[in-house]
Amino acid sequence: MTNLDFALFLAPHQSGRRPPAGPLLVSRSPLVERGFVQIICAFVAVFAVAALDANAQTKRSQTGFVSEDFELSSVDENGVDIISGSVRIASDLISIGSGDEPLTYTVITPSLAQTGASDSAQMLAVGLPPNSGGSAPFRFDNYSGGVSISGINDCNNWFEIGGSRTDFCGTLAAGLIASDRTNAKLELVSGLYVFTSTNGTKYYSSGLGTSSRQSTTATGLNKIVYPGGYVVDIQRGGGRVAITDNRGMQIRITDANTATATIVGFNMAVDYCAPLATSCSFSRSWPTATVFTGSATQPAVATDVGGRQTKLYPRLRSNGFSGHQFYQVKAAGSEESARTTYSFCGPWYDTSCSAIQDCFPAAGSEIACKIFQMSVNKVRTAEKEGKIWTYMFDYEQN
Repeated sequence: MTNLDFALFLAPHQSGRRPPAGPLLVSRSPLVERGFVQIICAFVAVFAVAALDANAQTKRSQTGFVSEDFELSSVDENGVDIISGSVRIASDLISIGSGDEPLTYTVITPSLAQTGASDSAQMLAVGLPPNSGGSAPFRFDNYSGGVSISGINDCNNWFEIGGSRTDFCGTLAAGLIASDRTNAKLELVSGLYVFTSTNGTKYYSSGLGTSSRQSTTATGLNKIVYPGGYVVDIQRGGGRVAITDNRGMQIRITDANTATATIVGFNMAVDYCAPLATSCSFSRSWPTATVFTGSATQPAVATDVGGRQTKLYPRLRSNGFSGHQFYQVKAAGSEESARTTYSFCGPWYDTSCSAIQDCFPAAGSEIACKIFQMSVNKVRTAEKEGKIWTYMFDYEQN
């Protein structure tokens, strides 16, 4: 989210007057009134959604441009992250081990506005970043991430996990400071980049750069150490990813860069397999899940160990743009017909995202008006069960 972006979230469409100026909560009416203090609006939006969601997501599934261990989730009931403006769907596929903290593998969608194949030249022509041939619809997982360091004294430094970033200002030499003013740290220790979250969890990354679910490079997040002594190691190579904890459990992803990846979780005390071995020999059947990347005509599908499927449905881009993107989601465990349909702002969508004018009382008896433009690639509407939610992620035009 840029410094000029903020979110206005509307409940299902209904008639009625706008609430008075200022952030407030009103049931089944606009939750957050447009204001001109971006930070206040963003945080009120986060608390508004968290208050409405009694079943808050677990820490590993929380997303948005806040610390990954932030105690409140910014994702609403439609899977829309009201801070970043993207669709953020997390699906737990497999867990292995006992106790309160089994080793769990979760896939997380990036913004559906940027998935599927597209023409990079077309993207650049309208001043947008290229899509690099189209990103995978289940690009991230709860163990993918890494670090970016600008090398100069600015705020373009960050740690990322599961596609969610924590930003830092300053330099490594002088000490980086979390832009959200928490006690989170990002340091270089013995050649490794170490991010320490506000709860004391340490994330170790080798080299600069990030790892996605499909990565085969060793660059990126490769170890997590929790305050209680629980440790998770992540290794990648040869189209395989191995996630191993210090309790002897391993989650292994094979064919990670092909159309269909297979995920298996097993106890290494029963069936030992070296993390990056070419293949494993098992004496029994272990919990298995799959991820299919989809195509222009086929939905992307993440299938958990119980056979429940999260599906992302594609559509062709409009207005002369080539390729496709994913715009509908069927949640795991729901009926095939129970889909949420999203529209986004962008030249390849049919959605109107023209600039709007908003007027409000100013000093004395005067009325001040400002022009706002909807930000590209952010969610415009979400529709399910006959209801439509409208979102506005605007920035002020000069």
